[in-house]
Amino acid sequence: MALFKDYIKIFFITSFIQITGFLMMQVFDDLNSTLAVFAFVIAIVASMAVGIFMAIKKGKNLKQKLLMTLLMPTNYTWIVCIVAVILFVSSIIDILTNLSRNFG
Repeated sequence: MALFKDYIKIFFITSFIQITGFLMMQVFDDLNSTLAVFAFVIAIVASMAVGIFMAIKKGKNLKQKLLMTLLMPTNYTWIVCIVAVILFVSSIIDILTNLSRNFG
């Protein structure tokens, strides 16, 4: 039960860091888009580092440390971001390739 409480605690801390990074990205988007993306990337990296560090610190043995690190969903946010960028770029390419068909 203590392992589950530690897991939930780490999850909420890392989720808070990522949500804060997302909100900072929204705030900085009006000022400078490069700064907005940089803030979001820094929040994702910081969240992953905190999650891994806390899992290693809270785990009692190697099995618990590995399970807490590998099963933390906030450590996989970067994969979701990469997939979103790939889908966005592919849709832009699709629009551009069909542009001549649409306007004859």
